[in-house]
Amino acid sequence: MPPNAARTIFVANIPYDVSEEQLANVFSEAGPVASVEIKFDPQTGRSKGYAFVQFYGA
Repeated sequence: MPPNAARTIFVANIPYDVSEEQLANVFSEAGPVASVEIKFDPQTGRSKGYAFVQFYGA
């Protein structure tokens, strides 16, 4: 992996009412967060309870 490549982690079992901003704040303790993407059910609009957190490369 190139030295400046971003790293993405999968996060499961998150509360359905958590926001992307809240997840970014929690994971910023591990490193600089580039983006957070919570996955939603397209039919209900409800969170699926998992997300992807991308960190800036080091």
